[in-house]
Amino acid sequence: MPAFNRSTHAIKQGQTLLQSLFECDIEDRILLSCHLLGKPTSAQLFRLHSDIIPTLQKVRFLTAKLSKNTDGRLAVIAPIDIEQPYRKLPRVFLDTTQSRRHIEKTFGVPYRRVPVLPSRDWRFLRHDVTLVDELISFELTARAQGTAFGYESHYDVEGAPVYPRVTITDGALSHTLQPKPDKTLVVGKYHVVIEHDCGEETIGLGHIMRDATIARKHLVYDQLERSGVLDDLGWRKRLYAFVIDSNRATQKASRKRIKTCLETLPPFVNANRIFFVDRQSFMEAGDDISALNWVRGDGQAQVLPCW
Repeated sequence: MPAFNRSTHAIKQGQTLLQSLFECDIEDRILLSCHLLGKPTSAQLFRLHSDIIPTLQKVRFLTAKLSKNTDGRLAVIAPIDIEQPYRKLPRVFLDTTQSRRHIEKTFGVPYRRVPVLPSRDWRFLRHDVTLVDELISFELTARAQGTAFGYESHYDVEGAPVYPRVTITDGALSHTLQPKPDKTLVVGKYHVVIEHDCGEETIGLGHIMRDATIARKHLVYDQLERSGVLDDLGWRKRLYAFVIDSNRATQKASRKRIKTCLETLPPFVNANRIFFVDRQSFMEAGDDISALNWVRGDGQAQVLPCW
């Protein structure tokens, strides 16, 4: 099979490697994309790589080849919708021990142990699969704008978490936990923390020791900002981008959730760093989200500053 090559740039900031797409064989590029995106489908990989892969069928051929037992560089999951058993869902691809060893050797991405293969239940896969759509939109927009782009690892080269544990409080309650963003992107000079909501996450604060709500995330990120760790890492410009969906998957319902997010935003949080957008408007923007209006934490509408 002929090799397809594309040249982009690797980015480094201090001691932290920002993985992006390098000049490489197309199979390596697929493997790296699965590693960075998490749980993509063939259609999502085609959207990202349509500049060098002519058809969706070609992507399906490549992913099938890489996931065969004789190759073993991709794991594959056939999701099932428990509530609609006959619903046809796309297969999801994940990296494996073999692919991570290969990526370490080829690209210098530090090896980390592969997590246990997740359940086939769509309720547990939906979040990560739909998140991939948003990551691809950011990357394609950066490509169109000629903006530097990368995926910031949540672990350093020794395997220690980049984000330190922080302590949040609510009245007499205090709780220490580690920030776990869905993804952290590097777009130009900005580090963009991505949080994807499927419409199932509680918005209000709830019990800070028990409930992983959107309001609790604001407390966590506020304490992270106050810790000064991100400044020490050299992350001078930072944004927290929340893509909000609803159970009804309608723009009206999603925007209603955003309104509730704004109403429950703690008053001491720096609202200028926090941005919300409904998933329906985000997906309508397609492969260029540079002109997309987000709602800032203070209620003002504007495009993301990283563009």
